[in-house]
This record gives sequence, C-alpha cells and structure tokens, in this order.
Amino acid sequence: MVLVILGGSLGLSFACLAVPAVVHYLPADLPRASEIAVDGRVLVFTSLLSLFTGILFGLLPLLQSKQVNANDSLKQNGRGMALANHVCGVL
Repeated sequence: MVLVILGGSLGLSFACLAVPAVVHYLPADLPRASEIAVDGRVLVFTSLLSLFTGILFGLLPLLQSKQVNANDSLKQNGRGMALANHVCGVL
C-alpha cells in the first residue's frame, strides 16, 4: 500500500506539473485548449482503482501462503541445516 500511495502521489505531482506545461506549448488557435486540466473525477477514479489493485495484489500472496503448511516446510529446512552443519564440521 505504501508503494501505491507513493506512486499515486508521484503521478499526481507529475500530472499537475506537466499539464500546464503541455497546454502552454499547444497552438493558440486549438479549440478548447484552455479547458485542459487535471480532472477531479478522473483523479478519484484512478485513486480508487489504484487502492483496489494494491489491496488485491497484497492479498494474493496472503491467500497463497495459507495453502503452504509452514510446519512441514520448517521441518524440512531444519533437517537440511543440521546435515549441512554436520558435514561442514560445525557440530
């Protein structure tokens, strides 16, 4: 979620700086060029979409981790470490 918030803030900052710069370089006779701006409705939509995807992709690893039995995994790693320490002469 921190990355989502930082990315959204950086994107908003870039948009707020870039839109006036781009509008400045548009031809003066371009119709409705003065109406180009960062729209609040689009900002709210993209913010909600970013939060939704951040939550979704943050929960997927959690759901996958519930399928793995941590006890069995730790037992397997423990045997391997004991054998490795014995072979290396640590024990």
